[in-house]
Formats: sequence, C-alpha cells, structure tokens
Amino acid sequence: HRPITCTMSSSHQNSDIESVIYASTLSPIQSLSHYLTSLYSLTKNPTCLLMDSQTASAISLVASQTDILKNNVLLVDKLENEDREKNLNLECVIMCRCTKRNVEYIKREISEPKYTDYSLIFTSFASQDDLEEIAQSDKKEVIKSVYEFYFDYHALDESLFTLDVPSMIPLVQQDWDHSSMRRMTEGLLAALLSFQKLPSIRFQANSEICKELARRIEKECYRNEEINRMLVKAQRRYKKNTMLLIVDRRDDPVTPLLTQWTYQAMVHENLSQKSGGIVLNRVALDNKDPPVDIVLSSKDDEFFRENMTNNWGDLCLNIKDMVDRYKQKMNVREDIKTIDDIRNFITNYPQFKQFSNQVDKHVTLVHALKDIIASRNLLEVSKLEQEMSCSNHPKDHFRSLSHLVISPTTSKRDALRLSLLYALRYENYNGNRNVEKLAQLLREEAGFKQKETALLTAAQHFAGEQKRNKGLFGESGVFSALKNLHRTVGLTDVENVYTQHKPLLSSVIEQAFTRSNKFNATFASRGQESRATPDELIIFVVGGVTYEESLVVHEWNKNPANGERRVVLGGTTILNSKSFMKEIQEYYKQQSVGDMLE
Repeated sequence: HRPITCTMSSSHQNSDIESVIYASTLSPIQSLSHYLTSLYSLTKNPTCLLMDSQTASAISLVASQTDILKNNVLLVDKLENEDREKNLNLECVIMCRCTKRNVEYIKREISEPKYTDYSLIFTSFASQDDLEEIAQSDKKEVIKSVYEFYFDYHALDESLFTLDVPSMIPLVQQDWDHSSMRRMTEGLLAALLSFQKLPSIRFQANSEICKELARRIEKECYRNEEINRMLVKAQRRYKKNTMLLIVDRRDDPVTPLLTQWTYQAMVHENLSQKSGGIVLNRVALDNKDPPVDIVLSSKDDEFFRENMTNNWGDLCLNIKDMVDRYKQKMNVREDIKTIDDIRNFITNYPQFKQFSNQVDKHVTLVHALKDIIASRNLLEVSKLEQEMSCSNHPKDHFRSLSHLVISPTTSKRDALRLSLLYALRYENYNGNRNVEKLAQLLREEAGFKQKETALLTAAQHFAGEQKRNKGLFGESGVFSALKNLHRTVGLTDVENVYTQHKPLLSSVIEQAFTRSNKFNATFASRGQESRATPDELIIFVVGGVTYEESLVVHEWNKNPANGERRVVLGGTTILNSKSFMKEIQEYYKQQSVGDMLE
C-alpha cells in the first residue's frame, strides 16, 4: 500500500502548508482563514470539495460560497452523498472531522473513485489507526496527500468561538456521556492547535466536568509527543504566556436569562434559528406575506459589523442617520420620527437601496424587534430583571414580580424567565417560601401547570448556591448600584436601555490577569503551572456562552489600558434565554415543559 504522509509528521512536503500550520495567532477568524488559504493551495486545478455537515457549517462562517468557487472549486457537496456523477476531469478534496462514520464514507468513496485523485483534510487530530485503515482501502492509489487543518470549531468573530455542542446535560448526569466529553476535548484541542498555543491550564475547582476536561486537554498537550513537540516549537518562537481557563456555565446562570439589548444579541434572542448549520433570522414582513430569512455576517456586512455591539437606541439612531444622509443628498424633505417612518420611507423610495443595499434588511430586522419589544412589554420586564440582578430587595421584588407575571402583557416565557431569576436570586430567603408562593401564583393566576412551575426548583438544583462559587450576586462588588434604565433617543418610539448587570466573566478576567487570591481559590491548576501572570487568556465555558459575555471580552480587548494582553472566549454553544431554559427543562426531564418555550 502507498504510505499516507500527514503534514504533522516531521518532514513536511508542502512549505506553504507548513508556514500556515506554524502561524501563531490568538484569533479564531484569522486562524481558520489561514487554513482556507492552505485549502486553496490544493485547488490549483478544477476541484470537487466534499465536506461533512460540521465542517461545511464552520467554513460558512469564514468564507462565502462565492469565495470558494473563485478558487477552482467547481462543485461543493456532502461527503455522505452517494448520488454524485463520476467526473475524472476533477480532482477532489475531502475535508471532514476524523470520526468513524467519516472514515467509512472516505473508504466507500475511494473504493469506487469518482474523481482523478484525492487530498484528505482532517479537521481534528487523526489517529494512526484511522490513517492505516484508509490506506489499506486505497487499492487504486487515488489518495495523493493527507493533511490536518484544525478547523474543528466555529469562529464567530475575532475573539469568540464555539464547538456547536447544543447541551451540557449529558455531562451533568452521574454517568456522564463520554462521547460529549470526547467532542469537547477534540474541539478545544483543535482551537489550541490552530492558535498554536501551549497554555497553562486552570479549571473551576468545584466542577467535575471542568476537572475532567482539563485532565484530558493536559494529557493531549503535554503527554502526546507529536502535539507537544509542535506546540513547544510555537511557544519558543512566539514567547507568549498563555492561560487556558475552563469554566462551568452553572457558576453564572443569571446572564443567559436576561433580556438582551445589543443588536447581535437581540437578533439571536428573538429571531434566530438554525437551518443546515446556517443561522437564519426569520422575519414576517407583514401579515399577508410569508416570512423571509435574513443571514447576518460581520464579514460581509459593514453595517452589521459596525453596529452588532451597539445598544438598541444607538442602533436605531444609526439607521436614521443613514436615511437622513440620503435625504440630504437627494434633497428629499420627509419628516422621520419613528421606526415605522423609516420603513415607510424605504418602501416609498426604492432607489435608496442603491445608496445602501445593506440597510434595507436591517430596517426589516429592527422593525421586527420593535414589535417584539412592544408586544412582550420587554422594557418593564427588563427593568425588573436588572433590579433583581443588581440589588437585594426580596420583598419589593416579589411584589413587583407577582404583578408582572399575571399581567396579560407578559408572555408565559417571560413570566417563567423572571420567576427563574427570582428563584436563583433568593434561593435561601425566607426558607425558600417566597419561591413556593411564586410557583403557586403561577399555577393559580397565570395558568401554569405543576410540571412547569417545578422548573423553579429544578433551576436551584441545576445552578443554585450549592453548585456555584460565591460572588454571583454582588458579594464581590460585581454589580453597581441601579440607575435610570431608560432614556428616550432621537426617535419617538425608541428608548435606549442602560443595563447595570455585568456578567461574572468580567470579574473573572480581572482576577485571572492579576492572579488574585480569589482566583487561586476558585480555579485549580492542572499540569505545568506558570507563576507569571498571563499575556493571553483563553476562556472556555462548558455549557455555552452569551453575546453579553462576548461583549465583555470585545471591550476588554479594545481597551488601551490593557496593553497587549488579549482574551479569547469559547464555549460549547451560544446561549440565549430560550436555549438556557431548555437546558433546565432537560435537566428536569421527568417534568417536561412541553411546547411552552416554542
């Protein structure tokens, strides 16, 4: 059998690939973009690109199909698809995770080759056994090269990545799911390899999940000779002290439950859904038309890139400013005071799309968000959320919550969300009797069933005080005093919302860079521990991260006071309140909430 030479061996056949593999950067987008450059170096001739669904989803975040087609890729298809026509005028690149299922697909493909030759790219570390199995199946010697491009995660922006693992519940059971732990290990290891970082490892000491993940990552980074040799080489070259910090989502169950008020987070909370690995934002233009799907990309959409972290009021003003600039340029006199006015203006002046073809879709999204804010009374809901998060007034909050959860303007979803926040905030107040009264009120006055209100107790078991470290509700001064939350801006139907809540992550970052006593007491070390303060921090949250936490990292990285220190945030998934409540529901699966969260 012809031997398969992997680029991770000591002798690299392709110098371009070698330079990309050894490029060190703490940026998910840049790291995966380097691999795309390497991919295109393999498509000098007309090529078919076959991928598994996970890889196709990851690539869609950093490259458009147009970009791929420009680089001699004439056909893109799923690896598992057998209904492809034979075309010996094309070469083939197969890019996929190294799983048993994908190995079987590859063996099937090369046993009856449809293309002239094949290059294999594994997006995670390939075992020697899998390589030997593929080599033995290559009877017709059509495989010309095998590579490892560490593409086994989703790069959402320059400082945010996820593994697209939707739930941590299989890991919180007594007999945890080893396949989920293995998937986390492979994805996080791929991120470290793509960044070319050999970090010191710290993990949340009170979390068995974090402890086991840290053990596995340390084993791969420091005891796997091939991986260690490559990372040590990069470490010597770039001389950055990097720390990997593994955190349990349950240490901060509050942040995923709060109403979001920045553009990217609002869209994800209220409009987003997945279809074939691509995030779509489904919006009904009006009552008589079917909904339309809008894809947002910070890479291709300048307006979204500049406004994704802006709060609600500033976003609406920026849209109005762009319309005002067009009006001035075209000498149009039409008064615009509301979001509805902006939408009507764009409808009446279709030539505006030539001035800015991107803003039209954002007006559609903002108009949909405005209607959601009004229909769900989110300004009042958010005000109470912030008060409960940032101040300690159990009687006043219970009184306000009791009125709000039975109000006809409060959706069942929001009533449950507020109640979960109260149950977590005041778990031990008055012997938990207020939470019991709240559950009774939900059943008697708001139409909740017993199995639905049981989620209040489930949340306390899942992420209550016994599962968390101290400091979530202000014991360490994380939250400042509550101030005026709302301010009317330059549109009469828009109020800017000023939130006082700060995710626990913000204090964790500060503690990590100062190596405070609290940090050392909360996070244990695994393997070789550097005593120096880190230059770079990779935070990985088991159970998922939120866009509010991503904003904390974004603001840290752009703050000149932090110098060259840099933070990257990763997680198993991107959470919003709906998906986090479903996590609690799944945890308490014997009393399912059914379809109420749909």
